[in-house]
Parts: sequence; structure tokens; C-alpha cells
Amino acid sequence: MLNSVTLAGISISDFQIVYPEQGNSAEIFAAIVLQHHFHQNMGLILPTHDDSHPASRYEILIGHTNRQDPVREKGAYSVSMTGERLQVVADGFFGYQEVATYLPKLFGEDVALDSDFSYRSDIHLPNVMAKRNGEYRVMFHNVWYHYISGKSYRFGVHNGRYELSLIMGYHPDVFGMNEFFSEWRRRTDLIRLLDENGYCEAIPEGETREMYNPLFYDPKKVKLLHCRLVNYGDLIVGDDKKAIIPSERYYTDDSKYCWHTAVAGVFESLETGERFSVCNTHLESNTFVPHQTADEGDPLRAEQVTRKLIPAMKEIVETYDVPVIVGGDYNSVVSRIACKLLYEAGFDNTRDLADVKNPTCSCHGFPVYSDELDAYVGGTHSCNGYELSIDQIFALDPAKRIKANVYHTLDDDIVGYISDHCPVLLDFTIKK
Repeated sequence: MLNSVTLAGISISDFQIVYPEQGNSAEIFAAIVLQHHFHQNMGLILPTHDDSHPASRYEILIGHTNRQDPVREKGAYSVSMTGERLQVVADGFFGYQEVATYLPKLFGEDVALDSDFSYRSDIHLPNVMAKRNGEYRVMFHNVWYHYISGKSYRFGVHNGRYELSLIMGYHPDVFGMNEFFSEWRRRTDLIRLLDENGYCEAIPEGETREMYNPLFYDPKKVKLLHCRLVNYGDLIVGDDKKAIIPSERYYTDDSKYCWHTAVAGVFESLETGERFSVCNTHLESNTFVPHQTADEGDPLRAEQVTRKLIPAMKEIVETYDVPVIVGGDYNSVVSRIACKLLYEAGFDNTRDLADVKNPTCSCHGFPVYSDELDAYVGGTHSCNGYELSIDQIFALDPAKRIKANVYHTLDDDIVGYISDHCPVLLDFTIKK
């Protein structure tokens, strides 16, 4: 426990933590990590908010707020006293993640920072995906259905900003999100923030419903030529609300909902004119089978893949003469039937093709929510290998035009605060 922390002779209890309202580089993540640290170790809840709130005399400023305009050094971060404020500034997403590690260490014991305190460090986070390794980048992330039993939906006041920081840190050309229920749209500001930061949602033609597995793209890099919805249908359940196992059919032909769906877009590069398709899908989980086992869930996923996904992807390939990249939460490890069926239909696992890949599993424990702070304040890292991943990126590419350069499962600290899934990311080029 901490007993005494002072900044320029002022007790930490007199300070508030401020991050920029327009920040998109994990400034808010570092702010909440610091707030949680003092709450855990001193029993203090320091007011923490963006810079649209009125200024106070004593503040910890994280990022480029409207209070001060600090100098950002490329490849580094710094922490220093400026008058009666502690100023923290870093070079982008990776810098603020290191800040989130450094600040709890700085205040790991009783400390009195003098008015001339100053610290600087290079950013050391190693990540092969910090810079793209090819012409194009796609990313898929199951952002988690934030329901806590007995507590309704819990997002925290800023959970959409966590995800925004992750997206802007890696800046894919196209990305998909799974379990993006209406609550994500209505209880967070992520859609507005994505729009303000230059991303557009790919809306399936003729659709007015909200997509639960939406696809987004950067219109400065690619143009959307076509977008369609692949509807797996509604799950047929018995009186116990579970699928009837076994059965000749597990799904209806269509659905008025968008849960059992995939969204596929055809894109053209503004720079090269090259075309490719990206499909974002979420295959059935084991939640709605009697014993919630993969053996019971496999026939459901097999029906989705064979009846709807494979035919739709083949149609896109034939109609538009493009390779199709299919990513998302398959709820299937690579050795099980859903992936086996894709292999048999001529799909490639882009991880198999990639020159560089990491061994990280895409799933882990749930984020930790704090009622007192109305924030997600902790998460776990993946501790297993790829063989237990259920998030995949496959491709249907008969002409073998995709050159998979790097396949990476992202396990940044901030990921554990967002979801029980890691994003999967692919950098690729298209062969001439």
C-alpha cells in the first residue's frame, strides 16, 4: 500500500488525471491504468476525464491536451513536472502502452517528485506489426459481448476508446469486428470515433439492419465496389433453447436478425487498382448446444460453412475475379471440422502461407470490470499456442495472387481490457 505520494509538494489526492478528448493513441488507457493503480494502492479515486472538462490547478496530463502543448519526441516517451502539473507525452500507440507500464512503477512506492522532475525513455515494445509488411493490411477482432450476469451491459465510460486506440495503432485498410451488438453502437461512441478518424462502415447492399459482424475500411486507401450479407439463418432450438443434436438441419433458410451472418466487401486499391475481397464472419459458438462442447457445436458450424459461406465466397471469386480473405471468430480450432471443410473446398489458412507468424493463441480470460471506476481495469494475456486459437484468417484464392507476408495475433496489454479475444492481423501483397 502507498501512504504518501506528492508532486511538487502537493498531495496526490489533490490531482485529477486528464487525457485528450480527441486522443486516439491509448492515452485514455494509460490514464485509467494510473487511476486504477491509485485506487488499488491508496484507496483514492482520482477524477479522470477528458480535457473538455474544466481545468483545475493540479493535474496529471496524459497526451496532448488543451492545457499544454508538449513536445513529442519520435520513438520515445517522457514524464516531467511543468509547474503544478505532471505532463506525460509519448510517441503514439506503442508509446502510451509503455507509459501505462511505467507510471505504476514510478508510483510503486511512497515518492515525492520535485518540481524539476523529468524522465525520458526510448520506446522498447517489440512488435513486428508496428509497421506494415506489405501493401495491404486486414484485421479481425471479436470485441466481446459485454454482458455481466445480473449487471446488464457493462462497457465503461470509454471502452470504445480502447478499441479505437487499437485500430488506429495498427491502422488496417479493412477490419471486421464480431459480437458487435447494438449495445456497442448505442452505449459506446466507437462508431462516431471511427468516422471522425476516417473509417467508413461497409453496408451490405439493400440492408438497413445494424450489422453484428460489421466490416470497416479506410476510404483513403481502398474503394468499396460491392458489399453483401451472407445470412446463415436462425438456429433451430428445442424447448430448452438449445440446438437439437443431432439433426438434419440446424438453421432456418433466413433470419431477421444479423447475429448468424457474415459481411463481405469487394475493394479496389486507390493507388494500384488491385482488387480483393474481405469477409468478416462469426461462426456458431458452443453456447447453444446441450453440453457446450466443441463436438456438439461442430455440426452447426459445418452447416454454416457448407450451406452458406463456401458457396457465397466462390460466387464472389467468380463474379469479381478476386481473392477472398475470410476472417473472424470461427469458434473452431484449425484441427476441427469448420476449418477442415474450408481446406477441402480449396481455401488456404493464411497463417500457413505467411513468411512470418507468431505462436500466440487468440483467446484468453475476460476483462476485469471495476464498478467503482466504471472501467475495465485488467485483463489476461494469452498463454497457449496457436493450435488453440479460434480466430482465423483463411483465403479462397484459386489464382494464388495473395502473398501472405506476416500473420500476427495481437496480444498488446490493452487487448486484455477490451475482450477475451485477441485481434488477428494479416499483412499481404498481391502478386503481379
